[in-house]
Amino acid sequence: LKPAPTAPPAAAMYVGSYAKGDAVVALSDDGSALLLRLYGGAALNLTAVDAHAFRTHPVASTAGCRWLDDGQDQEIAYFDVKGGSVARLRYMNGAYERDP
Repeated sequence: LKPAPTAPPAAAMYVGSYAKGDAVVALSDDGSALLLRLYGGAALNLTAVDAHAFRTHPVASTAGCRWLDDGQDQEIAYFDVKGGSVARLRYMNGAYERDP
């Protein structure tokens, strides 16, 4: 069985709203996982693969669809960090500026 996702140690730095709420990063209700939700759609788990880079995968495989591409790694979410704070989320060819 696949292990349950766990939130990264610095998860709080990523939590917030991006692009006027088009993208929202939050902790799961029990605080064990970091989640991404785009445009109010199905939640995606964020699993760390590198510093400020996370692989996305559906929380529930039946909860919606994902666009797939056979080019670059479209399923990786990147957080641009400046001065110790997250400034932007980049995911699936989109860039989402952090809301104040």
